[in-house]
Amino acid sequence: ALAIVSVSFAYAETKVGIIGLDTSHSVAFTKIMNVEKDPAVAGFRVTAAYKWGSKDIISCTNRYEKYIPQMKEMGVEIVDSIDALLAKVDVVCLETCDGREHLAQAEKVFASGKRVFIDKPLAHNLADALKIYDAGKKYNAKYFSSSALRFTPVAMACRAGEHGPIA
Repeated sequence: ALAIVSVSFAYAETKVGIIGLDTSHSVAFTKIMNVEKDPAVAGFRVTAAYKWGSKDIISCTNRYEKYIPQMKEMGVEIVDSIDALLAKVDVVCLETCDGREHLAQAEKVFASGKRVFIDKPLAHNLADALKIYDAGKKYNAKYFSSSALRFTPVAMACRAGEHGPIA
């Protein structure tokens, strides 16, 4: 006879850290995980964030004072260094808007062994993109980079061939 056993698994929450509060993506991703609790990200919660991304791009630096309180309202601890962030989280979203910062920030995360999503741009130029790739190999890092724009209706229509072949 076949016995059916019901097993309940308790999964630990995956703590997400965010680097860079100079982009609306930091707030949007936190809202999806911490407030809306979208089923697509079930089990993930943003628990800590490191403020600094850009230090000199005005359209970025003017966001810190707005986004920090919003992050705190969603239960996120603001830490004073990437090292402090890495000690508190399981995975990282590198959201810094300024691609010039990505190489140094990514290297710290790679060295920690944590998985990381690097938001666009991967880097500010091809040379740094290649250095990120090399650092990823050196540390056997688990990382990816992409843009949500690939899910826009126009991009999806193009992939479906609605506008002819893509060269």
